[in-house]
Amino acid sequence: MDLGTLFFIASLMLGGIVGDAVLFGKTMRVNFSLPKAIEAQGFTQDAAESVFISELVRLSDIPFILPFPTVAQASKDSLMSVVAKPLRIDPIVELLQDKFGSDRVNMKLLMFEGEADGTMDLHALVTLPSGQALTLQRTGKARNPHDLVEAMARAIATEALPYRVALSHYDQALKGRADGFKAAKDLANRTLAEGFDKTKAQQRAMLFNVLGLIALHENDPAGAEMRWSEGMDVPLASGTARAILATNRAYLALSRRDIAAARRLYDMAMALKKPPYLEYFDRHLTMLDGVILWGEGDLIGAEERFLSVEAFVLGDTALTYRSRLLEFRNQPEEAARLATKAAFLKTIRNEHPDLMGSVFWVDPIRGGMKRR
Repeated sequence: MDLGTLFFIASLMLGGIVGDAVLFGKTMRVNFSLPKAIEAQGFTQDAAESVFISELVRLSDIPFILPFPTVAQASKDSLMSVVAKPLRIDPIVELLQDKFGSDRVNMKLLMFEGEADGTMDLHALVTLPSGQALTLQRTGKARNPHDLVEAMARAIATEALPYRVALSHYDQALKGRADGFKAAKDLANRTLAEGFDKTKAQQRAMLFNVLGLIALHENDPAGAEMRWSEGMDVPLASGTARAILATNRAYLALSRRDIAAARRLYDMAMALKKPPYLEYFDRHLTMLDGVILWGEGDLIGAEERFLSVEAFVLGDTALTYRSRLLEFRNQPEEAARLATKAAFLKTIRNEHPDLMGSVFWVDPIRGGMKRR
């Protein structure tokens, strides 16, 4: 079977999945060249690449709806195999991705002695899927090349994955880092000021997401709505990116007691989302549906939705909403029991920082919001 036939079959069978797999599944390939003096210390090419990859992958430690790119050493695994593993893509799609090369982010790094004694320079050439080439340089101490490699990894991540880095700053702010919100905001605004780049449409849309979330912490819900609306208007952004923004706007509508708008935005999110994405997004959507049903007066339907997600990582949030629902229905004893259980589960603190509903409570009857 020739490639043209394969393309036709894949397009019929997989439709939009091909596009989203390429969009979300960028594989970042890294290759290091080190001076013999550094390798003599035991810091080999393999060690440098492993340190670099570990620092990038650290950014994937927080929950994130859109899958994190695969990062692989250029000397290990074929491109097709590393792309297919995290996304579970059909072999036909693997072939298409390899053929068209649209997922490749190639990174070549060269380390050599710096101008000052005891220093090393690390230069990087990063080729993005658009064909754009970025050059970066960092200088560090020769006796500690590990730190120099980590610094370069963070610099490249900021260039290639600005939303991911901004979200990590935001997440750290939620956990008490004093300058986290400012770091996230500065990075988002700086990147957005660079103008529209079709190869980074998803990143651009989601940077508006983090700015909207920060606006809520600054007691500016109107600003959050404006930022999320701007994000949904970004051309070429993926359906799931828009679905995330619609979900946040739905919770915001609930906080101002606009139940009809919340329902429209929920329906929009359900229509827009497309795999691949992490499954907890579906749990959040189910819980959002429950809160909207409560606001619409369907208490039985709302409780059913909360029950359906209590067994998952959203347990404390769903339990809390169900506890308040039972209190609203004048069942104080059962409500108190669930509230106690929710308080214990909340100590696990499993937040999904992309989503307003994971960070703030909303009241579908009285309106308003408060920090979770």
